[in-house]
Amino acid sequence: MLPFASGLSATEASVAMDADRSKPFCMQPSAFGYTFHDGGQSFNYTDIHCTHLCHEASGMDKACMNEAEMSMDSPSGAFIPTFFSDLMMHNLHDVADPSYYYVPGIESMKLTFSHNYYAVRPDDLIGGPRETLVGSSDGAATSGAPVTTVVMNHSGSILRRFQPGEPISLTVAEVLMAGKAEEFGDDDSRLLLDGRYYNFEERVMREDSANGPQGPPLRLTGADITIKISYTNKGYCRMEKDSPRLWVPDTPNSQVACITVRAKRGWTQKDRNAVFNEDGAFWTRTYHGLKISFESSGVFSSFDSFALFESLTILFIWLQVPSLIIYVMAAFMLGTLSKVYSSVMHQEGGLIGTTAGIAARLLNYSSTYNDLRDDQGVTKQRMLRRFNYILAHEEDLDANEREKFVDFVYKSVLSTGGMDAKTSHCDMLSFCTACASGEPLSFEILQAFFNRKKRIGLVERVFQDRSISAIQSVTESQLDITASGDDEPLKDAAAPFGGPA
Repeated sequence: MLPFASGLSATEASVAMDADRSKPFCMQPSAFGYTFHDGGQSFNYTDIHCTHLCHEASGMDKACMNEAEMSMDSPSGAFIPTFFSDLMMHNLHDVADPSYYYVPGIESMKLTFSHNYYAVRPDDLIGGPRETLVGSSDGAATSGAPVTTVVMNHSGSILRRFQPGEPISLTVAEVLMAGKAEEFGDDDSRLLLDGRYYNFEERVMREDSANGPQGPPLRLTGADITIKISYTNKGYCRMEKDSPRLWVPDTPNSQVACITVRAKRGWTQKDRNAVFNEDGAFWTRTYHGLKISFESSGVFSSFDSFALFESLTILFIWLQVPSLIIYVMAAFMLGTLSKVYSSVMHQEGGLIGTTAGIAARLLNYSSTYNDLRDDQGVTKQRMLRRFNYILAHEEDLDANEREKFVDFVYKSVLSTGGMDAKTSHCDMLSFCTACASGEPLSFEILQAFFNRKKRIGLVERVFQDRSISAIQSVTESQLDITASGDDEPLKDAAAPFGGPA
């Protein structure tokens, strides 16, 4: 904050007071009293009058106020009385009853101030140190950037606007019009001097009156008012963080100071003591009023090259651009190696070609089975003899290790073919199933395509390949094939185990 001042001249204060004497709180002050009693606290504000300015000849007349009392400034703000009580103590045993007075003309009091800000920006990790942002409402060249000041109304609209260099001067009436309560359970009430309210948190209780339970008026209790100044270079203001943006046009460099007013209503007091006369009479004046303070904050945006680099890096990775670069290099830029990599990455295949391939390999597996079989099929002993022949010149595995290896392989073949691992022999179907276990299209799936008993669902029918539909629609009369005769090389293999060859 820069220099601050409040108040009125003696003539202005007298005119403002005289204008308020015709208002209800001066004409009928009994309607603005307050009485409350319980076991813990007691208030009895009755027989209230309106005060006036002291004349030079009246001296310390307790029923009047000096101009200096109407606004008590401090480095952090001001205190503006709306009510006061006088208590005269002649001695410890002679205490007069207090007298109560409202202060008229308060809404005409003026608050005049200017403001500035200093925003230290963090260093740019790429661009290095950045200059400190400086701005001021007075618009002087030595005070930094010119700032337009906007006072927000309680409803979120613009109440006042001050151009750079224009003194910021607000009346108490304008401050109250802009203000809203900021209390537990109430953050939207207006600040009305003659409006009654209650707040249990601040010991502002309701009294029983002819009009029903009601609290004291704000003019009696006072309030703690905070003028919040929020700086931004975005060119708009907001009442709250989630409020709509209110754009402020024609602002230099979009520098705006947004002023909002918040208040906590409650018993806000200030005491003043003095010796009344040479006999030692003691005089105490207790003021109730508006305690005005200031609070500043702000949000500034600026270009950050490191943040841009970081965002581009995240986008670069999120779009998998590195993977795309590696793919293009491997598939198109390495000559013959690219052909090898492309064949691995882009495997060509189709249902018809895959079916023909696995069928041809099954025929080959059947010939291998016939070569390995004993009288009852492929046994573990026959498999061990064949592996001993294969590993005859391998010295890493001894006889016992080969037996363990063959036992594992034999049981795996039986398990893959759906047979019991304790079976002494392996039939042709289990052997061929194990041989085809590494195929992209398994033997079980291949059978399912040609199984007419399999029920096809609606979704599967919609998405299945036309070649599958063609296979399933072929009738037996359309097949140019006969099933007569036997496959002589495999005739014995297909016979029941233990039966005649």
